[in-house]
Amino acid sequence: MTWSQNRNGIGGGSFHSSVYQAGTINHAGTINFAAPRTPRPALAGLPPGARQFVGREAESALLDAALAPGGGTVVAVVGPPGVGKTELVVQAARRTAGQVLFVDLAGYDPERRLDPAEALDGFLRALGLPPEDVPPAPQDKSRAYRSLLAEPGPPVLVVLDNAFSAEQVAPLLPGGTRASTLITSRHTLAVDARLLELAVLEQPFAVRLLDSVLRTARPEDDRLTRHPADAAELAHLCEGLPLALRIAAALLADTPTRPPSSLVAALRDERTRLQRLRHRELAVRAAFALSHAHLSPDAARVFALFALNPGPDLATSTVAAAVEADEPDAEELLGELVQAHLVEAGEQWGRWRMHDLMRLFAAEQQPDRQAQDRLHAHYLGLLDGPWQPERRNLVALAVAEPPLGRPGTTMELALRFTALMAFDGHYDDSLALLNSGLDLARRPKDHEAAAYLLGVRGTLLCYLGYYGKAEADLRKAADVAARLGDRTGEAMALVSLGGLLNDCERYHEAEQALQHAEALEEPELFSGIADQMVAVLSGKGRHADVLAALRGIEEDCRAVDDGPGLAEVLHRQWTCLMSLGRTQEGMVASAESIRLYAESGDRPGQVMALCQLGGYLGRTGEVDRALALHHEAMEICQESGSDGLLAHVRSALGETLCNAGRYIEALENADRAVEVARAYGHPQSVAIAVQNRAATLVSSGRVEEGLEATRTATAIFQELGDAPRLARALRNQARALDCLGRHEEAEAVLARIAEW
Repeated sequence: MTWSQNRNGIGGGSFHSSVYQAGTINHAGTINFAAPRTPRPALAGLPPGARQFVGREAESALLDAALAPGGGTVVAVVGPPGVGKTELVVQAARRTAGQVLFVDLAGYDPERRLDPAEALDGFLRALGLPPEDVPPAPQDKSRAYRSLLAEPGPPVLVVLDNAFSAEQVAPLLPGGTRASTLITSRHTLAVDARLLELAVLEQPFAVRLLDSVLRTARPEDDRLTRHPADAAELAHLCEGLPLALRIAAALLADTPTRPPSSLVAALRDERTRLQRLRHRELAVRAAFALSHAHLSPDAARVFALFALNPGPDLATSTVAAAVEADEPDAEELLGELVQAHLVEAGEQWGRWRMHDLMRLFAAEQQPDRQAQDRLHAHYLGLLDGPWQPERRNLVALAVAEPPLGRPGTTMELALRFTALMAFDGHYDDSLALLNSGLDLARRPKDHEAAAYLLGVRGTLLCYLGYYGKAEADLRKAADVAARLGDRTGEAMALVSLGGLLNDCERYHEAEQALQHAEALEEPELFSGIADQMVAVLSGKGRHADVLAALRGIEEDCRAVDDGPGLAEVLHRQWTCLMSLGRTQEGMVASAESIRLYAESGDRPGQVMALCQLGGYLGRTGEVDRALALHHEAMEICQESGSDGLLAHVRSALGETLCNAGRYIEALENADRAVEVARAYGHPQSVAIAVQNRAATLVSSGRVEEGLEATRTATAIFQELGDAPRLARALRNQARALDCLGRHEEAEAVLARIAEW
């Protein structure tokens, strides 16, 4: 080193600490200082990596690319507690070609949390600086650390594990291009770093990790491979969280005779699952608690709110209502939870979700019952507005048992919400609500609610084609209403029952039910009774009587300019006129009904009328006109998003193409009809589409496939209790068997029709 006569300064050498001038130096020349001894770096302090490391191929590849020598990259690996952040970076560090500085900052444990200055002491000693040369001041430690890493040398990877805050990390960032940095944290830190958010493992990888950890302890242990269903459920109960999965595998390894089903049974109980997910020093609850302890009081209230909501997520507006905050403040609190990776932002902005294990931990916090009151009130208030975004939460709330659910909430949702959901096509949800409401009504023997809900459920089941179950509900609804003296409720159930019996071609019973309903003298139901009576006459083949009745209704509709009603009447006239052989009149009625349906915006009516007319034209050889009508109907369905009708249109189009001998196109449409019907969730539509596909297969010469399809349709119709369609399906099955020369089997199938 050299001393300058003109000014104080040090040139060359390495900077290790502050330099102080003692006294006065009056002479010029060179002053010799003893250089520090040669550093002996100790850069191999990585903790051991786990032998079981699966499901992180994409994340590992990203880290490998980011840590290429000469980049000086900073990557922050963030995620919830127990997700495997440390393991990921340790595995990455072990693959690097350079040297490694590693420190566990213990950021979430107040008793063990490492001050940046302490971490720098360790780093400087690891870099070879003697203890007596380590500067005392934190800023000087940081400068010395960066100076050493700025010197030429092999690449260095700095691993800052378990960091709590940007303040804890900032002094430890080396800068320059020689050293890259990996940070792990449960929080998204405000540092200039590339973020890598680590999620829980997907199911296949979770199962692999369970098996791998178990076999590390006991190499010959194949319990999980011999019981794949139990292994899959274990992975599900651990929710793909690596910490929980390792604990579960360790619990199995402790007792080699314990079947996986025993651990599955123990973990199924949500009340004790977190308590059981512990093994020696590892515990899921303890890991969660460290993060929860650092929440602000208001954020902790929002955290606990997730456990009070039985549905899959919470909207910002719901949180705001429950904690009595405005939406910007609620969003800020939710943001704090997201930063801590205790809650996830949903795919749609403004919706937030929590993993099930974390929800169990949230349920252990002190519940805010007033917030729960406000939560229920908020959800019930949505029934008068746009409820669709909250459908799954509303259903979950309705079917939840106390303390999450409440009888009053369940009953109000069952009474008010069922019809809204059914109208929107959510049939399973509607049935779930109705079942919960009926269970509740039976406990205090609320006969009035029971009668109403039975009637609604019976009507919905009838629409879905579950005729056997629907008939039982409607008869019971009428009986309970009669005992209560509820004439309107009894009449409504009887009208619905009459419609069901008409569909089942039990016309005499339908007529009896409708006559009984008419005798109850409920004027608002007279129109519906009259319509069903016309259907009875039509079913009995009394087409002339039906036509006369419809002509009278037509006059009434024209007199009051009832376009929608007139469209329906003319469509029914078309069916009747064609049955009477009055084709020209029928075609005129059909054309006018289609026009009126379009003018009134009745898309379902328009589609059905187009398909029926197209089907007739296809059977009479006017294929081009028929196809044009079918395609028009399909365009209407696609524009309006009517998936239920689209299955019907596809089936009708396939039938017309089949009649024209265009089997390939016919089968394409038949397959699409089945696919759409299944997606729509309407079992009767599925069975009808499958049956139409079977007919197309048989007509095209693929009789064996057609036979299998008819059997599928037969099974569905039998489950539904749809006797008329079951009989037709059985006849089609017998025809297919006859085509294959299996005549005795065909006769046995036909004999089954009598049973129904």
